[in-house]
Amino acid sequence: MLEFWQLSPLQQQLTIKLEKIRNAKSYAENGIGLLVELFQKIRPGSYWNHEQAQQQLSFLIDILKNDSDLCEHFVSLINYVFLNSDISEVLTESGILNERSFFYEFNKRIRHKLLPPLKNKNSFLYAINTIFYKHNDYKWIECIDNNVWIELFELMRLDFDISNQNIMIQLTKSLYIISSRISSLGTEPDIRRCFNSEELYAFINQFKALQSLIEERQNIPNKNEHGKLEQKLFYELNTCESLVNSIQANTAKYGTSLHQNYIVMRLKKLIDRMRMVVDIVNSDDKVDVLRIITHFKDIVENENTENSIRMLIRENVEFVAYRIAEHERDTGEHYITATRAEYWKMFKSAMGGGFIISFIAVIKNLFHFIKMAPFWQGFAFSINYAVGFISIYATGATLATKQPAMTASAIASSLDSKKSDKPNLAELAILVSETVRSQTVSFIGNLIIVFPLTLGIAYLWNLIFGFNIAEEETAQALLDAQNPIKSLSILYACFTGVFLYLSGIISGYFDNLAVYGNIPQRLREHPGLKRTLPQRYIDKIANYASKHLGGLMGNLSLGFFLGMAGFIGYIFGINFDIRHITVSTGNFAIGLQGLGFNVTTADLIWTTVGVLLIGFFNFLVSFALAFFTALASRKIRFRHYRRFGRFLLRLFIRYPLDFIRPPKSQRQPKDFVRYRAFTQKEITRE
Repeated sequence: MLEFWQLSPLQQQLTIKLEKIRNAKSYAENGIGLLVELFQKIRPGSYWNHEQAQQQLSFLIDILKNDSDLCEHFVSLINYVFLNSDISEVLTESGILNERSFFYEFNKRIRHKLLPPLKNKNSFLYAINTIFYKHNDYKWIECIDNNVWIELFELMRLDFDISNQNIMIQLTKSLYIISSRISSLGTEPDIRRCFNSEELYAFINQFKALQSLIEERQNIPNKNEHGKLEQKLFYELNTCESLVNSIQANTAKYGTSLHQNYIVMRLKKLIDRMRMVVDIVNSDDKVDVLRIITHFKDIVENENTENSIRMLIRENVEFVAYRIAEHERDTGEHYITATRAEYWKMFKSAMGGGFIISFIAVIKNLFHFIKMAPFWQGFAFSINYAVGFISIYATGATLATKQPAMTASAIASSLDSKKSDKPNLAELAILVSETVRSQTVSFIGNLIIVFPLTLGIAYLWNLIFGFNIAEEETAQALLDAQNPIKSLSILYACFTGVFLYLSGIISGYFDNLAVYGNIPQRLREHPGLKRTLPQRYIDKIANYASKHLGGLMGNLSLGFFLGMAGFIGYIFGINFDIRHITVSTGNFAIGLQGLGFNVTTADLIWTTVGVLLIGFFNFLVSFALAFFTALASRKIRFRHYRRFGRFLLRLFIRYPLDFIRPPKSQRQPKDFVRYRAFTQKEITRE
C-alpha cells in the first residue's frame, strides 16, 4: 500500500473517513452518519463520471483487504445498520406502485414533492435514502462494474444465515403482504373482464401455495419437500405472469386503459418481487450475492425516483400510447401509396376532399354576414368544420393534412422494437418516399379543386345575389391573413399542426375505447334503442361505431379545435388562431374574387408563398409530433438518424422521382444499396 502522502486528495479523504469508522466507539448514535460521510467520498462530482466512483470503490476494497482490523469494523457497521433495520418495507414497498390508481399515485407524488413524507427511521429504506440522497445516485451506481460490487459485498460478509429469527419473520411477513396484493389485484374488474373464472384462480392459488410452503418450512425440516412446494409456487406465479402478459398481448381484442395498465404494471412488479423474495435464499440457506447486488441497485433507483412524475407518466402512459398509436397506424397505412393504382386512387380521393373543403371555406365566410357573439361565432365555425371533415371521412375522400398524424405511426411501426429485433432502415427510407409522394399528390388533389371551385362559387354568388362573399376590405384582409410578411400565418399554421396531431391521438383513443368499453355490444343492448329501432338498424349502428367511432370523434374534435381557436385568442387577448392550407386556399380565392384580381404582383406572390408555407408547416408539425410520439410509445430511442439519413439521401439521389410519383415496380432496398455492396446485416444493423 502507498503511504498516506502518496495518495490522491480523494483517496486521502476516503482514508480519513475509514479511520473514523475504526475509531467509533458505538454505532447506535451515528452508524448511518458514518456511512453517509464515507459514500460522500465515493460519489463522483457528476453522475456521468462513474469511472471516478469505481476507482474510489476499488481503493476502498484494497484498503479493507489489506487491513483486517479496519475490515472487521466496517463489516460490524454494515451488519449493525442492516440487522437493526426492518427490511420488510424494502421488499414490499420500494419500486412497487402502492396507490389503487394512476391518478392517486400522480397526486401523491405531487404532494410529496412539495412536502416530503416522514421516513420510518427503523426501516432499511431510511438508511438507503439517507446514504444515497441525491436523485441521480442510482445512475453512477448502475454504471459501476458488478465485479467491483461483488468484491465489496463479499467483504461485507452478507452470507448470513436466514435462520436468524428476526430476518425470517420479516421475510415471511413480506411474502404474505406481496402475495395478498397479487390476489387482490388479480381479481380487479379490469383484470376479470379478460379471463374466465377458472383462469383467475391462479391469483388465489399462488397465495395458497405460499401458505403451504411457509407452513412446511416452519413444521418440517425436509428440504426436498420444500423444493417441491417452491416449484408449485413458482408454477402458479408463472401462470399469473402469463395471464398478465396476455392482457397486453391482446389489447387489439380487449382494448386498454390507463387504469388497467396501472394494475398490470403493479402485478408484474409484485410477481417479480415475490419470486425474488422466495428465491433470495438458495437450497443452502445462503444469500446469492449477485442477486442482492441487483436488488440493491434497484432499491437505490426506486428510492431516487420515488416521487418522479416524469417516470410515472413514462411507465404508465407509454403502453397506452402504443395502443393508441397502433390504431393510428392501422388508419395511416391506407394513406401510403406504394403502387401507381393506389397513387391515382389517392389523387381522386383528394379531389373529393377538395370539393367538400370549397363549401367549408364559402360557408365560413358567409357566417360573417350574421352578427353573433364571439363564442357563438366560434361555435358556428366549429360545426361547419366538423360537418365538413366528417363528410370527407364518411365519403372516403382525403384531407391532405389529416394524413401526417396517421402515416407517422405507420412509419414508426417499421422500427417497432416490440415486433422485431432490428429495424430495417432501407425499408424505412422507401416508406418515407412513399409517404412524401402520397402527401404531395393529396395536396395537389385538394388544391387543384379548392381554388377554382371556390373561385367559381364566389363568382356565381355575385351573379345571383349581386354582391361579393367578401367585399373589398374583407377581401384584402383574407389575403393579408395568408401573407407571411403581413401576418403570423406561419405560427398559426404550426398551431394547426398541433391540432391535427391531437385529433389523430383522439381518433386512436376512441378506436381503443370502442374495443375496451365494448361500445358496439352496449349499443346492441341499449334499452332505449331497442324500444325505438328494429334490431337490424341497431346492428348497423353498432357495427359502424366499432369501425368508425375513432374517425368520427377525431374529425369532430379537429373541427372544434379549428373553429374555437380564434375565440380563445380573442378572450385571452393573445395572437392565437389557425391556418389550414385548404381553407387558406379557399380564402385566397374568395379574396381575389372580392378584389376583382386587383392585387399587386408582390401581394400575389407572397400570398401564394404563404399558402404553400402554411401547408408545409401543417404537415411538418403534425407529422413530427405524431412520429416521435409513436417512437416513444414503442420505447425506441432513435439512434439510427445518421444511417437512416444516408439511406434516404442515397434513395433520393438515385431515384428522385420516387418522391413525386410511384415507380413502375415496387422499390426494393437492393435497388439503391446493392452498388455499394451493402449486406442485409449492414442494412439492418444498429
